[in-house]
Amino acid sequence: MVRPENKFKVITKSLFDKVGADKAIQNVLMGKIWNLGATPLTLLLVIWSLSPKEQGYYFTFASLQALQVFFELGLTGVIMQFASHEMAKLEWTNENVLAGDERNKHRLISLLRFTVSWYLKISTLVFITLLIGGFWFFSSSGDKASHSLWMIPWLLVCIGSTLQMFSLPFIGIAEGCGKISEIYAMHFKQSIVSSIVLWIGLLCGWGLYACGLQILSYVAVGCLLYKKVFGAAFRDLWSTNHKKEFSISWKNEIWPLQWKISLSWLCGYFIGQFVHPIIFKYSGAEAAGRYGLTLKIVDSIAQISYSWVTTKSAIFGNYISKQIFSELFILFRKSLFRSLAIYSSLAVVFMITLIAFQEHESFLSSMFHFDFSIFSTRMIEWKYALVITLNSGMFCLTLAVATLTRAEKKEPFLIPSIAIGLATLVSASTFGVWYGYQGIIIANVLISLLIGMPCVWLIYRNFQLRLIK
Repeated sequence: MVRPENKFKVITKSLFDKVGADKAIQNVLMGKIWNLGATPLTLLLVIWSLSPKEQGYYFTFASLQALQVFFELGLTGVIMQFASHEMAKLEWTNENVLAGDERNKHRLISLLRFTVSWYLKISTLVFITLLIGGFWFFSSSGDKASHSLWMIPWLLVCIGSTLQMFSLPFIGIAEGCGKISEIYAMHFKQSIVSSIVLWIGLLCGWGLYACGLQILSYVAVGCLLYKKVFGAAFRDLWSTNHKKEFSISWKNEIWPLQWKISLSWLCGYFIGQFVHPIIFKYSGAEAAGRYGLTLKIVDSIAQISYSWVTTKSAIFGNYISKQIFSELFILFRKSLFRSLAIYSSLAVVFMITLIAFQEHESFLSSMFHFDFSIFSTRMIEWKYALVITLNSGMFCLTLAVATLTRAEKKEPFLIPSIAIGLATLVSASTFGVWYGYQGIIIANVLISLLIGMPCVWLIYRNFQLRLIK
């Protein structure tokens, strides 16, 4: 007789196999499934525990926190790609350290030491900039009576964001060295603990303080778990006497790729995060909260779906290094198809639920004896939510192609990112002031259709023709 827990494992494994979910994707999915379940609870607690004004601060915190991309300059992705290429001639030993070609190992050591030094410096700059910039923005955008709502919470967010940024080189090196499954398992545990900390904070009436405590708990758990994942390898790499003749040249190797990715990431901020501060400043905290809540749900769906592609980044780089191009495109197409299928399914469920809440609120309230207006009034109208969902689907496709092409240690999305970023900056600064979030949403989807999608197709087609001759 099969034990119930064993039967569950067999069924789960069979389901994962059918959707092409390897160990790395399974760990990602566990984290995303947790977030999918945790996000509604978090949003419910945000609605119940925070005032509409506090909700606006809650989501604007995240947008201003994303300003750190202006300092990180895309180096995390570069680290992972360079590490994955060096792993072509390295392997893991039973002692959980790296062994193999001497040149590759010393280049990896060089990469580790350079990136740790880099992040130590820019993390300090991030803290100073976020702290001062955030105090200036919120002070100039709100009334003096609101200062007590955000001042100390924003300080905690700045400290947590700085520590989280300093951890990025360690994460990037580990992922590039093949510890993808372990790193995502670590992220899963971090998500659980940090979510619980946030919930406790909201339930206890700590308000926006819960935001800062969530980030700090995420970093603390990561530090404890990283030692098990990469601790032995890190100690070995850090203590090895480095041979400078095998050093990676930042000027000749890293920077030619980094500056292109950094511009793409900077433009990505204007594409994805710049809208919140604009809405907050010109439409108020409540409008920013409604937009932020809707976008958070859609982003959660997107993050689940593109896990099928982003977890393959190091594998893509390894295939390109070994020139296994046919297998590369087979893997990419399968991953992309599954990614878009998952996104479409979850997006349909979300839209049906939102339409039901907003169009049949009185019927649902009378049937279940519960006031559903608390949900419908805290999110934007379903027609605009549908446009956001379509735009996010196009972003999933863009991210998939970018993950594939960047595995070659090149950045073909530089010009499109600049064009889309500038167009978004202009549209948000004009339509956002004139028409609020409605104008921004319509403008964004038009930019994606007219600029984004044609560029994605041309980049993918040229990449494919160049590799498969």
